[in-house]
Formats: sequence, structure tokens, C-alpha cells
Amino acid sequence: MPNENFDKVIVEWKDAYEMESGWQTIEEAIKIRPPTIFSMGFVLKEEKEYIILAGDVGRKGDSDCGRVQVIPKSWVKRVKLIDES
Repeated sequence: MPNENFDKVIVEWKDAYEMESGWQTIEEAIKIRPPTIFSMGFVLKEEKEYIILAGDVGRKGDSDCGRVQVIPKSWVKRVKLIDES
């Protein structure tokens, strides 16, 4: 069983976006919007400024994790707790 000490969530957030290399018209550039991203994972830490998620955690008693994301709170639109009951 995975470590039960971490909440499982879906985070909806806006990400930064960079256009591909090369020249674009100003008209093309000003149409760009930040993409909406949905990340699912285990909350390792949540602070006022950011939330840290891991996509993978070890079994209970293990201290390993993988696919770690640090998302600035100012980019977060919604955090939904995954209820497994």
C-alpha cells in the first residue's frame, strides 16, 4: 500500500508558456494565453507561496518519491481532494 500520510489531490493551475523559437507577428503573440493544467498527486508540502506534489510515493515506511512538482500558489486555481472512501 502507498504511504497513507499524504493527501491525494487534483490541482488545476495556469502554467507559463513560451512560443516556439523564431519570429511571430505581434498579432499572433498577443493571442497566446497561459494553458490550464491539471496535476494529480500526493501533497508532500503546502505553504502560503507554493504546493509540492509527488506523482509517486513509496510504500509506508519508505521515504522515496518521484515526479515532483513545485507549483506557485499564485498559479493555482483550484485544489480538489481525492476522496477514496
